[in-house]
Order: sequence, then structure tokens, then C-alpha cells
Amino acid sequence: MPEIRARKKILLLGNHDNRADYRDYFDEIYTGPLFVADKILLSHEPVYGLPWCLNIHGHDHNNVEPYAEGCKHLNLAANVCGYRPVNLGKLIKAEGNDQGRLCDNLR
Repeated sequence: MPEIRARKKILLLGNHDNRADYRDYFDEIYTGPLFVADKILLSHEPVYGLPWCLNIHGHDHNNVEPYAEGCKHLNLAANVCGYRPVNLGKLIKAEGNDQGRLCDNLR
């Protein structure tokens, strides 16, 4: 992980992650959902009931989660995006793209 170049590295712990294993590699580590803007929520697992925001999450490794209509979810589970870090700035700029193309554009 030291070879990942970024101004700031933020980790949302998954259900099998231990904070101590990542402490030396990330600037910030969170155990639950995190709003990074008024309408952008980062989380490990999908969060439901917030149709007014974009929920960027992982956990859905098969990319088959049945999301409720009207809710905006973007699955960025590690295997879905090729096990590569995602640049949040590029992600926000590309928000209008469909999910499949968006993952391709983030690399």
C-alpha cells in the first residue's frame, strides 16, 4: 500500500478488517458510513433509505445487489474495479456516467 500515491488515503473498514492492520497505511480509518459531501455517502455495505444521496460502497462482490428503485448506489467493491484504488475527485466528476463505464474511467 505504500506505493499508492495520493494526497490523502481514507479507508472504510469492511466486515473482516482490523484497524490495526491498516493504521500505518491510511491517513483516516472509519468503521461506519461517512458523508464526504452533502449528498455523497461512503460506506462498506450499501445503505438504504436515502434516495437523496449517492451511496458509494463496496461489499457487493458479485455486483448483483437488488437496489431499491430511486436509490443511487455505486458499487466499488475491490474486485468490481480491478483491485485498484479509486480517486474520489474523478469519481465525483464522472457521477453522471453509468456504473460499468464509470469503473473503467477511474483507472
